[in-house]
Amino acid sequence: MIKFNNKGFTFIELIVVIAIFAIVLAIALPRFSSFLGNERKELVIFKAYIETVVNNSFVNCKTNYLCINLSKYEDKDKDLKFTDYQYSVSNSLVVYELIDGKFIQSKSQLLKPRNFSSSFILSAVILEGDKIITSGNVLIPFYSDGSSEGFKIKVASDGSTVIFTKNKNNKTVQIQDEV
Repeated sequence: MIKFNNKGFTFIELIVVIAIFAIVLAIALPRFSSFLGNERKELVIFKAYIETVVNNSFVNCKTNYLCINLSKYEDKDKDLKFTDYQYSVSNSLVVYELIDGKFIQSKSQLLKPRNFSSSFILSAVILEGDKIITSGNVLIPFYSDGSSEGFKIKVASDGSTVIFTKNKNNKTVQIQDEV
């Protein structure tokens, strides 16, 4: 009597599984790579930018002012302390120094103004005491000892909300998904 070993897959079954796998990859890979390419890149850049402001203040023994631009220029009255174009750009970060009573954009190459794409929206700043700001410009001082005011920044990114938290005496920024 001849016994057959039926413990494996046939060649046709393997071809079908490989074809299904290829179709799933063809659909999912572009979405996955665009997620890694844009959203993750901007999350990392945003976090690193804020930490660079902290480090620059500490290393150079000066106070830097991070300006978080939440809304469009047309939606607010322009503050006369700021005279540069960058102040009016929405969804961006700019670092200023207070020199002779005027806010001047930082000359540091690391602290150049940073604009973010429309898929990465700076939606709110939450200051200590739970004061929520959703429009206009928010100015946060970073002191020479490495401290700053504590704050959270809500960012809407591709359908989800991410919160960046900077505690008063901590030099790093924490990232968490909103629950």
